[in-house]
Amino acid sequence: VAPPLGSHGALTTPLSGLYRTADGRYLSFVMLQPGKFWADVCQHIDRPELADDPRFATAEQIAANAELGTKILQEAIATRTLAEWAERFATLAGPWAPVQDTLQAGADPQVRANDYILPAGELELVSSPVQFDVTAPKLGPAPAFAAQTEEILQELGLDWDRIIALKEAGAVT
Repeated sequence: VAPPLGSHGALTTPLSGLYRTADGRYLSFVMLQPGKFWADVCQHIDRPELADDPRFATAEQIAANAELGTKILQEAIATRTLAEWAERFATLAGPWAPVQDTLQAGADPQVRANDYILPAGELELVSSPVQFDVTAPKLGPAPAFAAQTEEILQELGLDWDRIIALKEAGAVT
C-alpha cells in the first residue's frame, strides 16, 4: 500500500522521502547513504549541532532514530518556501529535487537543457530519456500501419513467395 500523498515514506532514513515546505510545496530527498550526507543536511537546515548528535552518528544510528530525524527535518523544512530551500540546497552534496507537476517539470531548466522536451512541428513532445550518444533523438512520425511488414518478414528470412501467400491468406497486411 502506498503511503498517503505528501507523507515521508522512508522507514529507515530521514534522508529519503518527501518534505512539505512553508508554501505547501514538497522537496524530495533521495540520499540513500544517510551517514554520508547527514552532516551536510544539518548544516544546510541551520541545525549544525545535529551533525555531532550521537543519535545520528552512523547510518545504523540514523536508521534506529529515523522517526525522530524525519520529525526534525519536517519541522525545519516547513519553515521556508520551496524557492528559499532551492537556493539554500544549491550546494547540498546529496540528491534532492522539488516535487513538480507536469507543467512545472516541462518548464524546468534542467529538463530543457537535457532536451527531454523537443519541438515537433507546432507542438512540443517529451523525447526519450535515453540518449546513447549524448544527443537528443530526432522526433518524427511513426511509420504508417504495416508500412514495414515486408521488410521485417524479409529480415526474418521469408522469401517473396511466402510473403505474398501470407498476404493472400490475410495473415499479414
